[in-house]
Amino acid sequence: MTRLKPLTRRFSIINMVTITTLLLLILALIIGGNVRHNNLIASEALNILVHSTNPMNQFIDPSSTQTDRFQDANRQTQLQIDQDDTDTTNEPPPPTTNSTLDAQAQKAARALPGIVVLWDKETETSNLLFSRNMNTSDASAHKLAKEVLESGRTEGNLPTYKLSFLVRETPEGTKIAFVDRAPETASQINLLLACLSGFIVAWGLFLIVIWRLSLWAFRPVEEAWQQQRQFIADASHELKTPLTVILANMHILKSHPNESISDQARWIDSANQEALRMKKLVADMLILARNDAREEILPATNAIALSDLVTGSILSFEAVALEHDCYMEENITPNLTLSGDTAQLQELINILLDNACKYAPPNSIITVNLYQQDKKIHLTVHNNSEPLSKDTLSHLFERFYRADQSRTRETGGYGLGLAIAESICQYHQGNITAYNDNDGITFHVTLPVGKKRLQKTSKGTE
Repeated sequence: MTRLKPLTRRFSIINMVTITTLLLLILALIIGGNVRHNNLIASEALNILVHSTNPMNQFIDPSSTQTDRFQDANRQTQLQIDQDDTDTTNEPPPPTTNSTLDAQAQKAARALPGIVVLWDKETETSNLLFSRNMNTSDASAHKLAKEVLESGRTEGNLPTYKLSFLVRETPEGTKIAFVDRAPETASQINLLLACLSGFIVAWGLFLIVIWRLSLWAFRPVEEAWQQQRQFIADASHELKTPLTVILANMHILKSHPNESISDQARWIDSANQEALRMKKLVADMLILARNDAREEILPATNAIALSDLVTGSILSFEAVALEHDCYMEENITPNLTLSGDTAQLQELINILLDNACKYAPPNSIITVNLYQQDKKIHLTVHNNSEPLSKDTLSHLFERFYRADQSRTRETGGYGLGLAIAESICQYHQGNITAYNDNDGITFHVTLPVGKKRLQKTSKGTE
């Protein structure tokens, strides 16, 4: 696939860019959705904290140490969370800001580590009112609150400390709630790594699949390309031979200008014969080219009397058969009709009869059968020639293929007749096969019956 490699590569690149874009979009949606969900939970946690009615001094022993104070606060906070989940007779829970959160998310918001600081603007002092699963000193809380107030924002993030904050003015003073985002950040990083790993694996699998599919998709194109190249090479070779003979004859004629036409009739007849053979070759190639390029639907025509076509062709070839010391037998079912191209069907019949006459041994019988079965018309042409090998039968309908190269000049053929016959059958949605009988070779044509519109099923431009 030398010539199609760039096309295959380009096709694969386009598909991989598309797949990569889709995967990145999915990745962005997953990560973005997770970040948005976590932000909603953090916002809910901040709202719960800032509206909390249970300051630390309500459940912390003032005489305890700083560590003990926070441990007691955390235990009390957890008891409060558990009670909120099970006991609905207590006072209503703090107002929520994200009503779309489900019960699990609400519980996660109430369990998120955080603190609440009360700031006095007149004295610029702070008091750590509340702590939940977050070990923070009074000095650290004061520093955080001061930094938030100096920023002038009422909500946002402190990336340095991995905290989110919310500021609310209350009669007691300015409440500043903080929640710890460090566990959430670690979770997001793990999610990102997992998604990236899945992305890389999926991308690699898609790359392999798309490359394989590209090779498979372009294989018919490559085959058609190779067939076209072979067709051109074979046609050039076949045209070269008669042209060489004609040019040689013309050279001889020019070298004897004083001789009469009758004296040089030999060279004139040879040139004329080769010119006629070349004309036939060009005509056959034009038939194949037209059939290959035909994309339109064969219009429905009036019923063609196929029985009459076959009978007429047999009468025409009886003289040809006699020249080869052969005899023709026929078994034609009368009044068989189908829809199609009359000229092409006539050419199909003539090709099969001509081929049978050329290769039938002397004193043999050529048998032609025409009948209808299962809504299809069957045409068989049989002669008593020598059986062909399986390899020969598999190549019999290829262009410029000749089973007997030694008879090429004798029969005057170029190996296009059977290729044309196959092309005509394909155009009529039929098929043609060749197989060995007990006493010879049989060509079997199957054509659909009816006046339906027919579509050519081309094998590609060859």
